[in-house]
Order: sequence, then structure tokens, then C-alpha cells
Amino acid sequence: MKDLEQTLENIKRLKRGLHAKIIISESTTIPKYKVGGCTCDGFNSYKTFVDIEEYDGEEYVPAVTTPDVKEQANARREMQEVHETCEWYSGRYESGKALKIPIQELNKEVDLWIDILKVRVLYSEKESFSVSDDNKTNAICDLKKMYKRLGLKEQRYNVSKLLNISEIDFLCDELSRNCCDLDGSELKELYCSNNVSSETRKAAGRKLNYWLPRIWLNEVLN
Repeated sequence: MKDLEQTLENIKRLKRGLHAKIIISESTTIPKYKVGGCTCDGFNSYKTFVDIEEYDGEEYVPAVTTPDVKEQANARREMQEVHETCEWYSGRYESGKALKIPIQELNKEVDLWIDILKVRVLYSEKESFSVSDDNKTNAICDLKKMYKRLGLKEQRYNVSKLLNISEIDFLCDELSRNCCDLDGSELKELYCSNNVSSETRKAAGRKLNYWLPRIWLNEVLN
């Protein structure tokens, strides 16, 4: 079984391959000139416009490229193989996103993978059986990666239960995400909690659009 970090690095490499290009001409810079000016003979009031070239810095010329069809096809084939056979489900998820698999289809796959990892961490729903320590350790490692990367809040919550993450810690993690998906009641729970940091309470208050004096008073009372 390949190391998880090596697997994710390989996926990064394949992502670059999906957008591989052949450079026809390199990017460069060329001198830029202002054109246009005027002269006056000193005796007459009229002015005659003439072409005058004046240096005006450098102009960037981007590289000319074309898609590397062969490299992109090879990367797509390898990425598809990762998605179908990788032993790390977080790797399958990342490859699925790179392949732009429809989100509903990918989410169904994720639900199945979480159930499989649940069996490895806990037990079978049908009959109890022991899971080897290696399988359990790898499953926990896989779940930790998925917890950070999954795009659906409900799936992250299901993973948090398998990782024994408390409800309040889960809400804190959700609040810290770039795209926070907490509703008003969850934000209020964080805002009123004594078991979170001051910064977390303040952030929850801002998300609730509370006035700064109210947020400040809440900190004094806590």
C-alpha cells in the first residue's frame, strides 16, 4: 500500500498533466515606444505634428502555447485509474474532483467510502469482527484527510463522529473553514459557549452580524 502523502503528491502531478501545454514560443519583453509629438518654427503660431518615437519601458509578451493532447490524455488515464483503484479513499476523492466527476455522483461515492472506513474503524453493521491494527490506523489517517477536504458539511460531520471529534469542536472547525456553512443556532451555540476561545466567540458574533459593543460585552461576561 502506497503512503498517503505520496499518493496525494502523485495526484498533484497528474492534475498538472491534465492541463499540460506545449510551448510554441517563450514569454518575453520588448521595448515599448510612444509615438507622436509636435514642433513649432518659432515665427509662426501653428504647430506641425510629426512622428517621434520615445522609449516608454518594456511590454510583456506572453508565451504562445497549445494543449499537449498526448500528455493530457495520459494524465487523465492515470487519474481515472487512481479514482477506481486507489486504496486511500481521500485519494479517490481528490482524483474525482480533478476529473470533474458530477458532484452528486461523487457524493454518493463518498458516502459509500465513509461506510467502508467506518467498518474498518469500528465494526460491521451485520456481524462483529476484529479489524487489524494496520487497517484501523490507515482508516483513521484516511478519515482525517477526508475531514479536511470534503465539500459537504453532512459528510464532514459523519467523519467527525468516527474521529471522536466533539460537537463543539466540529462547530469550531466549521467556523474556521473558508466557506462557513453554520446556521444561526450553531453560531449562537459557539457565541455563548465557555468551551471555545475568545476569538471563536468573536468570529461567531461577527457572522451573526452582532454589533461590536454586544460582542465586547459577551466577552466581559464570559
